[in-house]
Amino acid sequence: VVLEVVQIFGGTKIIIPSDWEVQSKMVAIFGGIEDKRNPALPKNPEKVLVIDGTSIFAGIDILSY
Repeated sequence: VVLEVVQIFGGTKIIIPSDWEVQSKMVAIFGGIEDKRNPALPKNPEKVLVIDGTSIFAGIDILSY
């Protein structure tokens, strides 16, 4: 799955299952991506989320419930 994100002066929360792998191709200027999921859980190599886009003065939080 490819998700394109463009944000300026804002924030985004992305909620995905814990076993998905996340790959970032973001260009971040005064911002970034933070994966707040449990890192100890094994990842399923068949389920990949690619986050592509631009983040300016903004951030992305990756969560799971």
